[in-house]
This record gives sequence, structure tokens and C-alpha cells, in this order.
Amino acid sequence: MHHFRQATEGYGLMAAAQAETAPSSPIEETALTVQRLLEGVAAAETEVEAEAEKALLAGALAAGAEAQALARVQAVLDRTWERLNAGHWSTVPLARRRLYALASLHKVRLLLVGESTGGSSAQEANHAESRLRDALAAADQGLLLGAPLQAGDADEGALSVAAAALSRALAHLRCPGLRPVVATAKEKVLSNSAPAVPPLCSGPTTPVPTLSLPSLQQFSNDHFKPHLPVLLAGAANHWPARHRWCSLEYLCRVAGARTVPVELGAHYVDPTWSQRLMTLESFVEKHVKCESQISASDNSQLGYLAQHPLFDQVPELRADICIPEYCCLSDKQDESLDPDINAWFGPAGTISPLHFDPKHNLLTQVVGAKRVLLYAPEVSAALYPHEEPLLSNTAQVDPENPDYTSFPDFQKAQAWECTLQPGDMLYIPPRWWHHVRSLSVSFSVSFWWE
Repeated sequence: MHHFRQATEGYGLMAAAQAETAPSSPIEETALTVQRLLEGVAAAETEVEAEAEKALLAGALAAGAEAQALARVQAVLDRTWERLNAGHWSTVPLARRRLYALASLHKVRLLLVGESTGGSSAQEANHAESRLRDALAAADQGLLLGAPLQAGDADEGALSVAAAALSRALAHLRCPGLRPVVATAKEKVLSNSAPAVPPLCSGPTTPVPTLSLPSLQQFSNDHFKPHLPVLLAGAANHWPARHRWCSLEYLCRVAGARTVPVELGAHYVDPTWSQRLMTLESFVEKHVKCESQISASDNSQLGYLAQHPLFDQVPELRADICIPEYCCLSDKQDESLDPDINAWFGPAGTISPLHFDPKHNLLTQVVGAKRVLLYAPEVSAALYPHEEPLLSNTAQVDPENPDYTSFPDFQKAQAWECTLQPGDMLYIPPRWWHHVRSLSVSFSVSFWWE
């Protein structure tokens, strides 16, 4: 029980410890842990909620040991889910997120020790695959919404290990043996041809300077230190991802069963914007392969896997890319931290509205093309940043179709423009404003560092 006490220490969810007999099976051990967890949850809530929790438990007692434990785990997950989604994410106590991660881990364990259905071999195989998928979904949700357990905890890192193993097992079921590293003739292959760039209504722009594989010293002296953008043509052409990720089937074989957060709507400032958890293969089927079915005038169903640390979640995809050597430069002395690496994957028409980031950024185009507009920090006032603190790094003006009546000073802002092609990297200095539009199905990787 030590790991559970660590995860809930100081949170008031732990009921008074009671004597217990040694469990005789993994299911009973998990059930005992979750029993205490659930008692603590009920004790910490109002009397009405506690009574409802007890009624749920009473109904679960009639089931077998495994189903009973699963019901109790799910009750904890459901209750904690409600609390995680109440208010702003930054205000959620860390202990509650750890609670969610721990309950997710117990759900994974229970699903993996599930009993046989007693059916035919085909039924058993389908049942086993269903269990693996459910367990992987539970692990991913624990990783996405939970928090890492404390250092030294017996279960520290267990969710990540379980998710990776389950993902490999499911990939083997889908395609036994070695995975092909390039697309086969029958696979859907994403085009790398250059699409048309839509015209701007905001006047002429300045081309972003382009270099071909500059030395570290040249990049540092001419762009990193003075904080000036530059397009590094073909700097990622050597990545295995440049060829492998052109195959949607490859991406689905490697990571299709993984649960990811998908943004729905025009962009995060649009009133129709929302987020939904779904598997990567569902995202590919509904939003990437079916991109032509999305109306240009209705972006409410436009899906975007944006700013997601997919490579921490799926190490197999991380092996397809390389950290650029330019990321070793730092504004801080004796600083050598790895960059934050995020994935940006979606159909044509996805947009990141005009905003700035506080860190250095190397935006790398792997598949497809993107048009990027940049504005220097010195013209920030002419971009009309939102007044709300949470959106203060986002402009009110749309640089593709500006409203000069509402934002007259925007006419004074000079834009830099470039089109990222597969293999290109764009260096975006800290606090440089940028607006990004996907011109085709696109997969990009960003590296943020200080």
C-alpha cells in the first residue's frame, strides 16, 4: 500500500488504515487497494455523494472478483475525471492527477489478468485483442490526464512501460513479423508535391532568408544570437521519418491504437473549438483520409493533432527523427536540457492563429507543406494581442484577412513569409509572432528550447 499512500499524501483521500489479510491473487490485491482508494474518495466528498458511491459498490459486490475490482477502479476513474474537468487545468491538484494515473494502472493490470471466455479459438483471440486495446486506452488516458507518480514509488514509470508493451503487442497482431519501413504499393501514400499557396489580403511580405545546412557557428552568429528567423532548406532530409511517415498505414501500424488529444474546429480561439480523445487510427480515418469531405465554410469538424508530445508516448516514432544539432545552442550558460518535442499532424486547412512562444523553435516539416507568416516582436502592438491573460500571446487580428476598420495599425506591421516543404526547418526566435496554415495533409515536428 506504500505507493498508494505516496500518491494521495496530504490530499485527504486516504481512509483510516485497517487490518487486512494477505491477498491470494493479483485481482484480490488490486481490489483491496482500490477498496481503500474508493473509501477515501467517498469520505472526502459530501454525504450525498458518499451514499451514491456506496450504492455503486453494493451493486458491484454481486459480480465476480475481477468484475467487482474493475467496477471499483472505474468508479474511482469516473469520479476523478469529473474533478479533473472542473475549472482550469492549472488549478487541478497534483495529487488528484496522480490518483487518476494510479487508478488507470490498476485498470490495466486487471484487464491483463482477465478470465477466458470459454469460446472458440477465434473468439478467444478477439477477446484478447479487445482486452489489449482497452488496457492500452486506459494506460494512455492515465498518461495524458494523470501525473507521474513520485520518484522512488514502486509503480513509477509503470504506465509508460505498459503502454509501450501493449502498443507493440497490438502492432504484432495487426502485422505479424517485421514492419516494413516504407510504403507498399497498396498503401495510402501522402503526396509531397507542392500545393498552391493561397493569396493574402494584407499586402506584400518579405521572404524569410534561406540557408542550406549552415554551420553551427554561422547559424549562431547570424540568426540565433540576433534572434532572426531563417529557413534551413532540406535540413531534415536524412530523417527516416521523411519516407516512413508518407505512409498512413505505417503510422497506424506503429501508433494507431494510441489515444491522442485531437483539436476540433478552425483553431483554438474560434468559439466552435473543442478537444476530443480518440485513437490515432480513428483520427486518420475521420480527419486525414476524409479531408475532402470537410466544407471550406464549416471548419467545426476540422481535426488537428496539435502540440502533442507524441514522441514521449510512442518511442518507435521518436526513433524516426533526430534532434537538430542547432538545439545545443542556449541563451543560458551551462544549460544542456533536451528540447520539448511536439507533433503537429492534420489535413489541409489546419491553422495555428497568430501567436508567439517564449522559447526558441525549430519547426520541421516532415510531410506536406505549410505557409508561415512571421512578425517581429517590435510590432506587437500593431497585432492587437488579446487582453485576457491566457491569450495574451495570441493576436486578435487575422493576418490572412485583416479587418483594418477594427485593427487599423495592422497596416504598419511588416510580415515575413515562407513555405515549408518536406525536409525544411524554420527557425522561429522567441517572441516572434507566427501564423501557420497547412497547405496539404501535413506532419510537422517542433523543437522548443531555451
